[in-house]
Amino acid sequence: MAESQQVTGDYFSTFLDAIQSQEEGPDQEPNDHLRSILLPLAEERHLPILELAQASRLAFADFNAELDAARSAGFVEVTGPPAGEVVALTPAGAELAARLGAQQ
Repeated sequence: MAESQQVTGDYFSTFLDAIQSQEEGPDQEPNDHLRSILLPLAEERHLPILELAQASRLAFADFNAELDAARSAGFVEVTGPPAGEVVALTPAGAELAARLGAQQ
C-alpha cells in the first residue's frame, strides 16, 4: 500500500507542478511544449506518433524530450509496434489537457 501511495503522490506532485508552472506566465517555454503534446490529443484521445509530432510543431528533439516527460509523468501512453506507435492520453493527461485548454 505504501508503494501505491508513493505512485499517487508522485503523480499528484507532477500534476501540481505542471499546473503551477502554467499559472506563472506565458514565458514558460517547457510548459508550452507540454501543451503542444497534450492539446492535440485532447481532441482525438489518441494519435499515431508521427501525426502527433506534426501537430505539436515542435522540433524533433523537443518533441521526443517532451513526449518522454509526459509519459514518465503518467499523462500519455505509447503503444504499438515501432513503426506504428500510437500515443494516447491517460485519465490524468485528459484532466491536465482540459485545464491547459481552458487557460488558452
